[in-house]
Amino acid sequence: MGVWIANKDEYGEYQFNERLWPDWYKPENIEVAAVEHYRNIIEDSNITYYLYSCERLDSKALEGMKSDWLSFCVP
Repeated sequence: MGVWIANKDEYGEYQFNERLWPDWYKPENIEVAAVEHYRNIIEDSNITYYLYSCERLDSKALEGMKSDWLSFCVP
């Protein structure tokens, strides 16, 4: 299973990079390149996605990430 690391690009849109983790491992925080990333949960239909960002997101920012994520993963 992969977890996805979300970072904003120069245009303010999220770019996603996959990291491989065991299926059972979904921690609250992970460290990537010495930077702490926080778990964000996005649910779409019957699928739950775990995306990690280096900032804690409020509901408006989470909706922006969800929009970018769905554009990225759903053609």
